[in-house]
Amino acid sequence: MAERLFITPKTVHNHLFNARKKLSLHKTVELFRVEIEKEESSEDNIYLTSRWSEVLEAYLDGLTDKKIAEQLGIGYSAVRRHKERMKDANGCNSMRELGAFYKRGRKASEDKTHDD
Repeated sequence: MAERLFITPKTVHNHLFNARKKLSLHKTVELFRVEIEKEESSEDNIYLTSRWSEVLEAYLDGLTDKKIAEQLGIGYSAVRRHKERMKDANGCNSMRELGAFYKRGRKASEDKTHDD
């Protein structure tokens, strides 16, 4: 890969490391899986880990970050980190935008269920 991009292998390694760190992924394979899933999903779907789903649902229920942390048994800073990573992974600038995107995708999947 490095030769095709005219950069050193160390630079490729550093970029992959930073991307994995930003998304809290432990293996490069997980990073590629996230990217493939994002490409394969429709525009109404968003990428969420199970923990991110819990945080987002609590946010949509109107809970504060402190209350979300208490409810999920995690630290306040972990809630903030999860929210930032959710936005980054889905290309959203705010939680409000992510929430609207999530609700729109959930409505689309409910409509498909009722059509069956």
